[in-house]
Amino acid sequence: MTWPTLRMLNGLNSGWIDTAQRQLLVEKRFKELPLLSELAHPAVQICQAFDPAVKHSRFSLHRESTKCAGFAVIEGRDKSVGAGWRSAIVSHQNSHWIAFADTHDAFHKSSPAQFKRHGKAMLPTSDDDAVKALQLSRDQVERMTVEWRSSLVRTVITVFAEAWKNGTGHAGADLPEPPPSFLPLDVSAIRAHIKFELLRDEAVPTDTKEALSEEALVQVILTLSPSVHVSQPIGDTLVNTIMPTLETDEVVWGRNVSYTNDGDLLCIVELSPSRVEQLLYASEVEGDFELPIAETEPTTVAHYVHQRAIVDSIVLKVPMRSACGAWFVSSQNPASMDVCDRCVDELPNMSAVKELLLRRIAENRVS
Repeated sequence: MTWPTLRMLNGLNSGWIDTAQRQLLVEKRFKELPLLSELAHPAVQICQAFDPAVKHSRFSLHRESTKCAGFAVIEGRDKSVGAGWRSAIVSHQNSHWIAFADTHDAFHKSSPAQFKRHGKAMLPTSDDDAVKALQLSRDQVERMTVEWRSSLVRTVITVFAEAWKNGTGHAGADLPEPPPSFLPLDVSAIRAHIKFELLRDEAVPTDTKEALSEEALVQVILTLSPSVHVSQPIGDTLVNTIMPTLETDEVVWGRNVSYTNDGDLLCIVELSPSRVEQLLYASEVEGDFELPIAETEPTTVAHYVHQRAIVDSIVLKVPMRSACGAWFVSSQNPASMDVCDRCVDELPNMSAVKELLLRRIAENRVS
């Protein structure tokens, strides 16, 4: 990553893709800026690809600026639109910084003049180092949050599948602990535990390999202990990660949340056959979440998605990639749709979900 200096950013009065970011800089509200690698200006974006160990046609030593500065200055060339922007990159304390930027026509005159006039003052200041440290800290917290929430989702899916398959309808597990830095100073661990109780109506077969009818409903009683109130940041994160794993509509699960006499969180939700099958599939299949995400399209069949895709969809709020490779946003009720044959083909052999789906497809074709 190449870091922009505050002086350089304040000098970029035009070319911003996101004008709101420019306004934050004008008002010196640096803590509200996104990650510096996400700043929406071509002069900044081109420099994020700079690697001193890799030769690239967009980066080369700018001789005139180097001569005027007395230290190496690299020219970064933005070629996204016409002649584009040019950025001057310098090294400072084992990091690479964007010290100056200008449009293509002006850069070759303005950059040497700036380095000649200001010399080492073009290098990053202590304020720049402070902003860099802030952004690195935010980046680390964001990564830790995503990793913890992902592990929560995986645990919920795994325990649900265990409760479904073991014949008793009951299963439980200790939840992954959050990073220590997320906890209050006087708390070493939350030691949260989750329990599932599945209540099947008469339309739900006891044989987990038998296809579910479209009218079948599975009632899920979820208990979260010990008492972690949603008003606390940790409790809020737990609930808003765990519950959407089962039911994505907060209005639906939110009205069925209460506390037991022991202070445990209790929630009751009803799952459609399609949702049950999706969760069971997610518990069995590992998949890759590929970027960039292709444009999503309306779907006319019920797709099934890899476990990683479900996790990232819930945690990162991004479209899901189905087993057959289609990208889609889950906004339709799949219960009335035919199952995607290509998705079923991608399921592992001897999978309970695959057998269940094949039965369902066969019954639909007969009817």
